[in-house]
Amino acid sequence: MHLRSAASPLACVLRRRAFHGTRAAYKVSTSQLLRNGHGVTFPWRFEDTPERLSPEDAIFHGEPRDVWSLWVQQPVVRRISRFIGEQAIVNNLGMDYFPDKFLQGVYLAAKPALESLSFSPADPDAWDGEHISDFYTPALHARMAREYAKLKEKGDIGIEIAVPRVYDAYVLDTWLNFGPKQAKGQFLTYPPPQGLKFGTVFFALPPPSARPKNPDATSMDMAKSVFFSKDMGLQVHIDVVVTADIAVTVYEHAPEPAPTTETAVAETAVRGTPIVHETSERRDVVLRFSSPYFSPADSISRSGPGGPDDRVWNWAWRVADVDYLLTSEYLKSIEE
Repeated sequence: MHLRSAASPLACVLRRRAFHGTRAAYKVSTSQLLRNGHGVTFPWRFEDTPERLSPEDAIFHGEPRDVWSLWVQQPVVRRISRFIGEQAIVNNLGMDYFPDKFLQGVYLAAKPALESLSFSPADPDAWDGEHISDFYTPALHARMAREYAKLKEKGDIGIEIAVPRVYDAYVLDTWLNFGPKQAKGQFLTYPPPQGLKFGTVFFALPPPSARPKNPDATSMDMAKSVFFSKDMGLQVHIDVVVTADIAVTVYEHAPEPAPTTETAVAETAVRGTPIVHETSERRDVVLRFSSPYFSPADSISRSGPGGPDDRVWNWAWRVADVDYLLTSEYLKSIEE
């Protein structure tokens, strides 16, 4: 990682000392340096930024962390719930699609998914383009739009993410959200807080107006009423680990297009002055891909009322999260 300044040589030396010396003494991260020195709060996980969540924390947040749970119960629950999710996908899309063809799509989508997170002062409205809004879920698009609005107001700070090479991709976890009937095509980033959970399988409870009138009805009774309802909805999330070479530059002024290179990691060409530039070889990034909320779930089933010829084949996968950004923020919000 390199830290440079557009100011005088003395300021450059001082900034370098602040980066190498102060960070070592006070553990000032790159994110803190950008926030305190330039007012940049871009939520990228830099090399010195600790992971937001482990996969286990994302699944079992708030659950017991004793030896039995950590080493026996939770690994078993995670494996079973992943198997349930994979079977749901295979049963609806076929073994010829999942996981091989799905991962081929991820392999091709990873580069534009990450590079589109860049922001250029020369084209500050690019994030609102149709091809971008169709690529991400509304929740992730709105979250990043807040950051780009801040950068647009500053006017002289840009961020370029270059992904010269993608090496591999594999499925980490599958998530199923079962719930009551909702607007077809809606993207749900997370299950509602009220519901039943088994690893990565969620059963959202119906709204109070649609719940059983029996005052003695338990949460399990209400979950059953959802699961066995003909109007049951279903949404699938798939967490994928993508291994890629990634170069990130935070700069002042507008950048030149990143050069095409055969080297392991591309060096980003910038007309202005880089503030931070870091390159990571074979970095693992967790991308979450989400389907729409299918309601009723029969619309994607081979045995649905319309038969195999009338079911939904295009699941319209969108990128819903990057390195658990929205997941970690959601989990923090329900703790408050």
